[in-house]
Amino acid sequence: MITVITPTYNGISKGLNRSINSVLQIDTVQEYIIIVDGSNDSSYELCKELKKRDKRIKLILNNTNMGWTYSVSKAIDQISNKWITIHNDDDWLLPTFNNLLNFTSRNNLDLCYSKYAIGDDQKKKIELFINPAWPKRTKNVLNREFYNLLLYDCYIGRCIIKTDKFSNLFKRSRIKAIEKKFGTNFTAFDFECFLHMANNNDKFGFLNEVTSVWTKRKEQQTGHEYVYSGKSAAENCFLFNLYFNP
Repeated sequence: MITVITPTYNGISKGLNRSINSVLQIDTVQEYIIIVDGSNDSSYELCKELKKRDKRIKLILNNTNMGWTYSVSKAIDQISNKWITIHNDDDWLLPTFNNLLNFTSRNNLDLCYSKYAIGDDQKKKIELFINPAWPKRTKNVLNREFYNLLLYDCYIGRCIIKTDKFSNLFKRSRIKAIEKKFGTNFTAFDFECFLHMANNNDKFGFLNEVTSVWTKRKEQQTGHEYVYSGKSAAENCFLFNLYFNP
């Protein structure tokens, strides 16, 4: 029913082993594609050993670091299920992920997302997180809730998406065309995916449950450097002009 995709770059220190095993515990995951993106740690060796134990794993090796977006695009031709989810190498899936998948399937959603918790490896602590984007109940995402989703939570890593939608949006040729328009390296493909699907009147949904844990780290793109360097504003302005009449 679902394919999980994990791009990883030097994931050992970020908890790659825990991340992969959290996916393998989910029985409804039928296919797991892991892309080792030019890592110089022992990520590839770890993945090869896990592949021997679980036949659901498909392994892709990039000889050089291609980045998250291009790595994800390499998985498109290998997907064999109706839905996909992108699972980062420091996140954990919880058993409640099955509820998210069932809700998505039952309502035939094009994209569905849910709540998540925040894990801190240094403090050995997991905390519940309340995001202003989250509706108070399970529902299809409409009006103000969708606006808040784009503003606060446009992260594709916690979503289930129909494979045909995903495959069209993450083709390598399309990625290159967007970067050419932007003029340099572009990172906000999460936001671009949501905007494109909304513009296409695709069906969004929200499940009011915690289904994953996001690991807090200083190096993440969502931190101060991405915001205060102006990269976030530049990418958002570019997408506004791409999708809306100024």
